[in-house]
Amino acid sequence: MKSVKLDWLRLNRGKSAEQLALRFLQKQGYHLVQQNYRTRRGEIDLIVENETMLLVVEVRYRSNPNYGLAAESVDIHKQGRIIQCAEQYFARHPPDKQVRLDVITVTPSHPEPEVSWIQDAFRA
Repeated sequence: MKSVKLDWLRLNRGKSAEQLALRFLQKQGYHLVQQNYRTRRGEIDLIVENETMLLVVEVRYRSNPNYGLAAESVDIHKQGRIIQCAEQYFARHPPDKQVRLDVITVTPSHPEPEVSWIQDAFRA
């Protein structure tokens, strides 16, 4: 029973982090195009846009820094899966704007969680 409860808590935290990230981006002038776009290769958490830019956003939540920073969990393999998902999405929905791949991290903090926005995160 405990593992089911822990999985539910993790899922809830992940969805809450996505909602925080979405609200953060909306305050920056972006609006939601697609949330949780799934393919066989993975999932894109958020696709948002403004007048000039279309963002593919990976949202990461890390409650315990002992396991590394949230942004560090988006390794080269995860980046590859996100890029493949984005390519599949754009094959069906060709973009008419500049596209950028970003990461938003959410870490617990008091009184509010800390949201960090890493723009163009996959560029070397």
